[in-house]
Amino acid sequence: MPKIGKTPIVTQVKKIVQILYSGLSGTASVAFSLIEADKNRQMDCHLIFHGIEDICPDYIEKCQKFGIPYYFFKKEKQGGLGLLEQNKIRKKLKELDADALICHCNSFVACMAQKRHKPQSTLIAVEHQSPHLRNKKENFRSWLHLRFADKVIVL
Repeated sequence: MPKIGKTPIVTQVKKIVQILYSGLSGTASVAFSLIEADKNRQMDCHLIFHGIEDICPDYIEKCQKFGIPYYFFKKEKQGGLGLLEQNKIRKKLKELDADALICHCNSFVACMAQKRHKPQSTLIAVEHQSPHLRNKKENFRSWLHLRFADKVIVL
């Protein structure tokens, strides 16, 4: 691989899976901004939508516009971890075998399982909400997610 100084130049496409909330939220604007910023299509992006709401039609439209494969896992009830859905997401992550996971929401259980399955992958946690606006349970989930992430992005 060619190098400039000590920094390798990435010459192959990396597979990246972003996991985000299915309903109207700021997670999608961040996810699609990352996709739009990749002008040379150096990333093989896949999106996993997860939540109690159906996918926002605008998100489907954008996925089709950019040619991005997407998957949807509807959470059956509000609150809790949604372990049944987390397990389905975990299976999809294993199948996709991504080089990097960008988790924008509470699907950290599936992400941690994938990280254990493929330790060389990178897990990136994105914090969209200020800690003082969350309840104790949400802060605990966030702490757990951040504890196991390789990188953290705070918006």
